[in-house]
Amino acid sequence: MSDTTMPPVLPGPRRIVTSHDSEGKAVVSIDEIIPPSTLDGFDGIRTGAFWASTDARWLKEMQFGSEDGATRQVGNTANLGIFASNTINFRYTDIGPGVIAPMHRTPTIDYVILIKGEAILITDDGTERHLKNPGDV
Repeated sequence: MSDTTMPPVLPGPRRIVTSHDSEGKAVVSIDEIIPPSTLDGFDGIRTGAFWASTDARWLKEMQFGSEDGATRQVGNTANLGIFASNTINFRYTDIGPGVIAPMHRTPTIDYVILIKGEAILITDDGTERHLKNPGDV
């Protein structure tokens, strides 16, 4: 089981989701701090979901649905339950100081934006890139 006592590197992000009421007026439907969770086998890494959708109906869901997309399961146990092909999956990951995230490959396009701290990206051929400025992608 992952270490749930890791000191927070970043505060949990705030998520504000808007929707429409029955008259078509914009309303705030969710305003919360996203609770982090850990992934088994990945000590020192916390993650949380902003939103997930399992098909192309996501736009309608966001406008008129009552289901909270952050609670939707889009994967299975083979892929840690956090990704699947042809889905929308908007998440955050908080990697603790000194933690090494293992090499991996998924059928997804991931955008990693450095908010605080530093990270070293190492590719299969051994090339290293040092990310150290907030906003590095």
